[in-house]
Amino acid sequence: MCQNETQRSKASKRSRTGCTNCRERRVQCDERRPACHKCIARDEACCYMPPAIPLRERRAASKARPGEQAPWSIETSSPSLSASSATSGVHSPASLMVVPAGSPAVSSPWRLSPRVALDPFDTLALDMPLRSKEFFYYYIHLDDRSSAWPGDLNGDCIVPANDPNTLRNTLLLAGLHYAWKFEDLCSVESTILCHKIQSIRLVNNWLVDKTSQANILLCAKYITTLCDIEAKTHLEGLMMYLDSRLPRGLNTNYDDCLEAELMNRYLILVYNILHNLKSRLRDYMASPESTGHVGNYSDPERLGHLLHEWHIHENNSHEVRLRALRLFPTFFSPTILGRKLQDIDVRRTLQCLHEVTATFDLRYSEAASDAAVKSPYYVWSEGGLSRLLYAMIDAHVESCAARPKRRASKQSKILSSWSSCTIVIDMYLISVLGIHNEGSPAESRLHRHTLRILKRDLERGLKDVVERDGVARDFWFWKLLIGSLSLTHASPVPSDQGFRDLLADFTYYIQQWVKATGVTKWKDAKKVLTSVVWPENFEREDLAVSFWNRVVVA
Repeated sequence: MCQNETQRSKASKRSRTGCTNCRERRVQCDERRPACHKCIARDEACCYMPPAIPLRERRAASKARPGEQAPWSIETSSPSLSASSATSGVHSPASLMVVPAGSPAVSSPWRLSPRVALDPFDTLALDMPLRSKEFFYYYIHLDDRSSAWPGDLNGDCIVPANDPNTLRNTLLLAGLHYAWKFEDLCSVESTILCHKIQSIRLVNNWLVDKTSQANILLCAKYITTLCDIEAKTHLEGLMMYLDSRLPRGLNTNYDDCLEAELMNRYLILVYNILHNLKSRLRDYMASPESTGHVGNYSDPERLGHLLHEWHIHENNSHEVRLRALRLFPTFFSPTILGRKLQDIDVRRTLQCLHEVTATFDLRYSEAASDAAVKSPYYVWSEGGLSRLLYAMIDAHVESCAARPKRRASKQSKILSSWSSCTIVIDMYLISVLGIHNEGSPAESRLHRHTLRILKRDLERGLKDVVERDGVARDFWFWKLLIGSLSLTHASPVPSDQGFRDLLADFTYYIQQWVKATGVTKWKDAKKVLTSVVWPENFEREDLAVSFWNRVVVA
């Protein structure tokens, strides 16, 4: 009996997933990968058949609704993600493999599930949790889309669904737009928080990279969008980051680094808005229109209610601000790359600035007897600053379009770079009118960064100033004088070499303008400034006269 037992072959479990060689020879395979022991001993190539979908899954697929694929669900495993997908937060196709669920050899990113099906129409580059899809489609299908985009630009191409970074920034702006329009911050808070956390995680990963300028620019764009959501902390952190990575500033030559120019434009726009909101909040709390106590604005829900109140009280500004926010993706969309950014005609923007200045002068006018007109908040409630914001953003969009809008005008154009014009407008509102940033100079790192951009533009136009006459030269001098006044108003630390170099450059430019025009007296220089835009009541007149005498007369 024992002898018969020893001759009997050992019982073995049938192998359904062995290698092809063992299955052909009808021997048991140990299923080791990449090669089993029997194939190694025979010195043969070991290969395995691709896994077959189980019968249960094939039956489920036959019952699927039209348009649905087989009910496979995707689970990601971090080792299978490529470097690029880890950076952008998107799964790369090469990192996904189809292997049997529960395979002992491979930790599979794919699992079979009879309950979950892939949506064939889900082509967005990001996971869209909570109300993300709702806000995204709301944002790109706004009613004013047809009139908002000039030339060859439109909302569908500006927000490409296959670019994860543009899409995530757009989702943050879409939530903000929805909250502004419907005064419903609570309904968007969880969705915004979800994408904000993802943005911060990506930024933290990019902060480690000290070599790639592409990552520096991408990181800066994300932080700039976060500045729209949580202002001061992110803005200060962004300037510290740029100073540490790019101590000499970004190269903003249009032909060499278009992405850097777009990032600078986005930064300039956002800090203009922050300076606007800071003063607006202070003046609103002191105005008769305020319905709350001064201390309540630290609460986010209260602040969201205030934003809606401002839109209601302002003269036709609600729709203007919403249209302006609608155009924000043009500052970071990859579809703009490859275009040549054009100089802008500043006449329309200057017209808006004239209106703001005239409203500002009413508070000092003896003819105006209405107490509301003399209130500091009147310059906000009149709506001129909202129209100015939209004019600046619209000018940027036109500079990106291959076929800009044609505006009928008998006057000649006044051309300028968008960045320098927008920088000087903010400096004018701070150092001349005193209605931006509570009349205080910008944060020193930000101030130095923007003055460098302005200096490059002034240097570019210096030759035309010497050789030509007319309105363009007056506008160039207006930008130069306001930049110099902003620098003097800031009273930088004498040991700051960066500010000292900028002041020396601006002084040289003024002296060249004086030689070309023969203007040496402040009253004559003021006439030139007034021909562009200047207030009748200038509180810092003594500071300007002192600076002028020190630079020109001495």
